[in-house]
Amino acid sequence: MTFSGFAGAALCILAVFSYLACKLLFWDRFFVGMAPLVVERERINFEYEPGYAVPSGETVIAK
Repeated sequence: MTFSGFAGAALCILAVFSYLACKLLFWDRFFVGMAPLVVERERINFEYEPGYAVPSGETVIAK
């Protein structure tokens, strides 16, 4: 039982270091683990424009 836990942990560590090596060596071509970029077509439920600072003490309530 103990040996199987050790073997499982060793395989996980080996997989992590393999992934790290591939990610570092092939960083421009290795797309495993990258999320796609999401571009909003329309801003929904935003009261203020992007970059606008909400005045102090004012509560923003979504419509």
